[in-house]
Amino acid sequence: MRGVIRVFEEFVEGLEGIEEYSHVIVVYVMDRAGPPSLTVVHKHTGRRLGIFATRYPPRPNPIAVSVVELVRVDPPRLEVLWLDAWPGSPVLDIKPYDFYDIVRRPRVSADFVMEWEAWRSRISSTHLADLLEKIGPC
Repeated sequence: MRGVIRVFEEFVEGLEGIEEYSHVIVVYVMDRAGPPSLTVVHKHTGRRLGIFATRYPPRPNPIAVSVVELVRVDPPRLEVLWLDAWPGSPVLDIKPYDFYDIVRRPRVSADFVMEWEAWRSRISSTHLADLLEKIGPC
């Protein structure tokens, strides 16, 4: 799941030093999310949930965040792994991922655990091993 973020020329100077980080936080707009909804049906459990208890797209304000691995910096382009955005989605901000951003062993809902397990079963064991090695022990 490799992607490219292209920064507008007037903001390229703002990338200076970003290559010193292994990961960045990308804030973007889910511009093709469809009409907003305050509740959704979880795709794995069938449970009705409030939109703010999910990461599903049809939000009242379709702003999203992804933590991505920074593979290569070649201004105005950033090559990244694990960007959960549609191609061409507008990027609002890029922030370095640092020690402040780590939460070990967060509490999550059973719905999320089921979704996580389904996601893990779809990706190759090599990609999963790479991801878990980067995450480290919980």
